[in-house]
Amino acid sequence: MLVYEFMSRGTLRDQLSARKSQEPLGFAMRMSIALASAKGILYLHTEADPPVILRDIKSTNILLDHKFTAKVADFGLSKLAPVPKTEGIVPTHVSTVVKGTPGYLDPE
Repeated sequence: MLVYEFMSRGTLRDQLSARKSQEPLGFAMRMSIALASAKGILYLHTEADPPVILRDIKSTNILLDHKFTAKVADFGLSKLAPVPKTEGIVPTHVSTVVKGTPGYLDPE
């Protein structure tokens, strides 16, 4: 069984496409969410061991708690980055299968 933290504000998409009855997110809050999301992705790419490549970053995969703290979610398409077997030599992997959500795909 997996237990996850409850993210009461739903997804970033939910907040960005809020109903007219709901106050839209202000600029400072949007910047805070963007920075927290970027920090989470940076951690996964540089600090996680082994590094994790998400491959499907989009507004529905950024979850928000009651304080609007952003958390990166949905690792279904993620993969572990190649780890050097010897110093300076990084194994490479080329995939010809496109993975991700159209409109959010990495241009590479």
